[in-house]
Amino acid sequence: MNRSFATTLKENQLVLKRSKTMTLQVNVGLLCNLTCKHCHLHGGPRRKEVMAKKTMDQVIEFSSKNRFKVADITGGAPEMVPDLAHLIEGLHPHVEAMMIRSNLTLLLAEEYGPLLDVLREKKVAIVASFPSVNE
Repeated sequence: MNRSFATTLKENQLVLKRSKTMTLQVNVGLLCNLTCKHCHLHGGPRRKEVMAKKTMDQVIEFSSKNRFKVADITGGAPEMVPDLAHLIEGLHPHVEAMMIRSNLTLLLAEEYGPLLDVLREKKVAIVASFPSVNE
């Protein structure tokens, strides 16, 4: 049986009411230093898709007009996106809190030191997503 979502709601006497959107989740790309079987994005080192700076500017502008409580930055490994610091600095004035999802394996590399400084300065929470070590 192929019923519409609206029909299912009605049959179950449910009503959905839209409220204010609180979280802006931004997927900045599929490039990642790892290839994990559990990754629903199928990210990895061979994936070259990353958010362009122009698109980041559009996200920042959108955020400035909508005032989200949280900006949740995700992707393959967001820290690998070249202009990520630009996005973070641009979003910071428009959100109460910001978080970045990371597998943590790159953050201590010397080349990511400047990004860590931005994360620290803007008080960005780092949410760790550990790769599976099981076969």
